[in-house]
This record gives sequence, C-alpha cells and structure tokens, in this order.
Amino acid sequence: MQDDENGDFVGTVVREVEEETGIKLNLEGMVDLISLLDPATGCRTLPSPGGCDGEIGLFLYRGHVDEETIRLSKGRKQACGTMAS
Repeated sequence: MQDDENGDFVGTVVREVEEETGIKLNLEGMVDLISLLDPATGCRTLPSPGGCDGEIGLFLYRGHVDEETIRLSKGRKQACGTMAS
C-alpha cells in the first residue's frame, strides 16, 4: 500500500480498510506503533532481517465497530480471504 500524493499514509490506511471491509475507522483512533519504538532502533521495522531493506508501518486501531457492521461482514469475501465469524 502506498501513501497518497500528499504523503498521507494513515489516511490511506483508513480509506483502504473501508474499501476492503466496509468498516469506517476514525483517523483519531489510529495509533502509529512505530512511533513507540526505542529511538536506538532508528524507529524502523524490517520484516525480513537480512533479506531485504523494505520497511513496514504498524498501526493499532482503538475504536468501536458496531455489531451490525460485524454481522453484515461475516462470510463476506475479501481480497485477503473470507472474514471470520
């Protein structure tokens, strides 16, 4: 996933989640986990140590998804598979 032309990575994450799942996230609920890393790490995450130099962003969403949205999502086909019950 790339950020948009304005460099808004978090906004792109929120938009992609809604497009893929129908779940609307609040931008304020997104927590950038990389920002919590010890500065000694360079605040970087490398998912494949020694295999490549690609970095990834990690986010936590703190918010509420109503039961109706979850109910409607059950069994729905998604790009990454079927949403679990």
